[in-house]
Amino acid sequence: MIIRLGQTIDDSSLQFLKYVASLDTDHESFYVYKSGTTFILLHLLNENQMKIVGLMEVTKTEDSEKVLKNFKSQIPCRKIFQVNMVELLKSYRGKGLAKKFYQRIVNKEKICLMSDDVLYDGSRKVWNSLIKSSSAKTIIIDILKNKIIDSDYFGKEK
Repeated sequence: MIIRLGQTIDDSSLQFLKYVASLDTDHESFYVYKSGTTFILLHLLNENQMKIVGLMEVTKTEDSEKVLKNFKSQIPCRKIFQVNMVELLKSYRGKGLAKKFYQRIVNKEKICLMSDDVLYDGSRKVWNSLIKSSSAKTIIIDILKNKIIDSDYFGKEK
């Protein structure tokens, strides 16, 4: 199955995906599914159709394995994946949906997520929002220096 942002799928396509969780907002229903290392955020349009409104690609990397090894006592999970790509349709941005998408994946899959070394404005806002959230456990690590950085550092240009 080819997965494209903005694509509308019907119930029969769900058989090729692994259900992860539901994600409800005030007025709409969303579902998180998984295909390999890609998480898919689906918006329920009607009882038979859903629209792919978000995608997140994660991988285990040398950096994620290094973080797990070097900071085992400070990390609340045993699996860490690096977020390589996150994309949300423009009409769904700025509503807190990306933050909920991250949180639902972490909570349901029992994994930790770490960013890659490039943060664009949108992803920086999501990570900052996660840091400020009381429900998110965040640890900011400088991998090159192999040390934990204070949260206040995150989001500031240096």
